Amino acid sequence: MPSSSGSVRSDGSTLEGTFIVDNSPRYIIVDVKPPNQPFECSKATLTYDRAWDLSGPSNWRGRIGKDDLRMDFDGGVSIAGPLAESRLRSDQSRGAGTWSTVKASLPLSPGKTDNKPQKAPPRRGPVQDPAKAARIEELIQLKAPIIAYVALQLCCLAAHSHLFLQCLRTVGRGEIYGMLL
Repeated sequence: MPSSSGSVRSDGSTLEGTFIVDNSPRYIIVDVKPPNQPFECSKATLTYDRAWDLSGPSNWRGRIGKDDLRMDFDGGVSIAGPLAESRLRSDQSRGAGTWSTVKASLPLSPGKTDNKPQKAPPRRGPVQDPAKAARIEELIQLKAPIIAYVALQLCCLAAHSHLFLQCLRTVGRGEIYGMLL
């Protein structure tokens, strides 16, 4: 079974895990029932059968121990590893959540210095290079006839419906006849 190293942290009621699978990030956000002490596991191991098991909704059952973590998910997926700090008690837990390739992070923990929010990417303005701007305009002009042709094909498939008439009004009869010739 393939495996991947990553990290897991919990605020007590929600758990977030981050792993790299096939050179792509995979995230898990699940609820923890019953809620328990916050914890972190920076050396978590994710074990799975197939990478596509790491997408969409999933239920889990497991144990958040005094010194370690073991979570078993639907589809044979599991997460295990040592906790960063010992806890007062061991808890049998369960929950549900979602695997994703997009990060939806837990709120920042107060007093943590390694838990900084990420900066937003810089906003892009209009293209400054005249050559690039001209090429972009050329590509836009090339795509317009292609889009009209595809619309014509779709309308021909639905020739006996009102969609065909709407297509004629939208694209224009002159352009359609020109494309057919």
